[in-house]
Amino acid sequence: MDITDTKEKMDEFKGVLVGMGQAALEIHAKVGQDVFDKYEIKSDPVKFEAEEKHESLVEELIKDHDPQLVAGGPTQNTIRVAQWMLRKGGQTAFVGTNSDDDNGDLLEECTKSAGVFPYYFKIDGKPTCTHACLTKDDDHVSIINPGTAEVFNPEDMTEESCCRVMRQAKYYYMEGYMLPVSLEAIVTVGRHALENEKLIVMNFSDPGIVKNNNSELASALGYSKYIIGHEDELEALRERLSFGDNVRECVQKLADLPGRWGGKRIIICTRGSNSTLVSIEGADVFEVEVEPLSDGEIVDMHGAGAAFAGGFLSQLVRERSVIDCVKAGHWAARAMIMTSGTQLPDECSFRPVFGPPLPP
Repeated sequence: MDITDTKEKMDEFKGVLVGMGQAALEIHAKVGQDVFDKYEIKSDPVKFEAEEKHESLVEELIKDHDPQLVAGGPTQNTIRVAQWMLRKGGQTAFVGTNSDDDNGDLLEECTKSAGVFPYYFKIDGKPTCTHACLTKDDDHVSIINPGTAEVFNPEDMTEESCCRVMRQAKYYYMEGYMLPVSLEAIVTVGRHALENEKLIVMNFSDPGIVKNNNSELASALGYSKYIIGHEDELEALRERLSFGDNVRECVQKLADLPGRWGGKRIIICTRGSNSTLVSIEGADVFEVEVEPLSDGEIVDMHGAGAAFAGGFLSQLVRERSVIDCVKAGHWAARAMIMTSGTQLPDECSFRPVFGPPLPP
């Protein structure tokens, strides 16, 4: 499978960054106890998969509760944040799946309104993935209908319109959640990046992905120059590979491993409100401090990790230093935590350090 065969000029997408992952229409709504009672929802667990009794929930939320509709899913949230911080519209694109249903139409509208170029493969026989994100008093519950997020056909990537999007980009961002869905799609992008001296940023996404997808993860990491992970994910990797006695040692050892391009990696390990650990190509690990938030400033932790990655990417594509990228990630995560849901303000107040202008 090759995405470099044809040389036709790309007409639609002229940006620099493409994210590929699972797409979801996020429906953020404030509800009362009546909704919890009607759909038999409890405050624990805070995230679970929808059952038959939740079938009409999304429709009711959209009709009766004036929700925030967001183009969501981890990668799509990351790309939205990167686009928001880059300011100039059309610098990013998202490649994923949805269905030819009403929620699929809403998802595409939300993506476009965020300034992100949408490229969705239509999946027959499954509904568009939705996340019903409910807030009741201090309770936050997310009910997921995976639908089209469970399917990604790598052969669709040979479509010429998709190839044009992928060829245009210089940076690619992918999530660990894609590994059990379509490793072949990740490898396809990886080969293109390798052959054309482009960069891939990979996010581990979840400790379970690290623990349960050994060969798939090894294949994907072979193409990934930058790897972002939370300390829980790096700890899972350390245990599986016996990489040192602690997370710090694991970060350095992983950065020291050569990739398919012949060089080493840059590893970013976030630790919530604690400093972020960084190793550049196996050098000694250093820390980038996190500006603390007071209890009164913390509104909603949902999407903080995706926001960090988006902030990081927004400066990576501007060719800024790793420290500047991490600081931008901290700023973005902070902004997300201080916001209810994952809907971003219209204006971005981030002021980057001086860097090269974005391509016209």
